[in-house]
Amino acid sequence: MHTIGVPTLVTFIPVLITLASFGFILYFLICIIRFMKDKTKNDQARNEKLDMLIHLLKERSSKE
Repeated sequence: MHTIGVPTLVTFIPVLITLASFGFILYFLICIIRFMKDKTKNDQARNEKLDMLIHLLKERSSKE
């Protein structure tokens, strides 16, 4: 039966840290992309509502 020594475990720690770092970076980028998609959608909806509001205000001011 083979036992894993401490030096073997110590050599894998930098590899695990590197993989964890890449995983975190990938997760962070995916979150940013999702946020930007949602932000774009919300900005478009807000712009449409503002356009409707401006149109209604122009109609009211022209009636007076």
